[in-house]
Amino acid sequence: MNKIKKTFLKEKENDYKLRNPKIFSKYVIVLSKNNPNIKFTFIDIVFFLIVIFYISLNYDSLIAMIETFGMLFSTPILFINEFFNQIFAFLLMLFFYGYFRNKGLNNKSED
Repeated sequence: MNKIKKTFLKEKENDYKLRNPKIFSKYVIVLSKNNPNIKFTFIDIVFFLIVIFYISLNYDSLIAMIETFGMLFSTPILFINEFFNQIFAFLLMLFFYGYFRNKGLNNKSED
């Protein structure tokens, strides 16, 4: 019985063995390093405040969008037509956030 159990455990180990442990260890090292470039900046705080303000102003349309989300799969044209302004405004805010964040990070790296 003991020999069967050892054989079973050995086969189980072989099933879960990494194919290339060097790649896995490099991946773990990259994830574990603390990247000094990742920081909250003034732009992040302003963006999140603007998003919270925008959501509070359009709370009813946000609830309606969530309730009719299934419409996106059945009739996407009607969904986009109904909520185009809200979707466009949010995508525009994301675009400006990305633009100013990238611009701010590039300016700091040049100094």
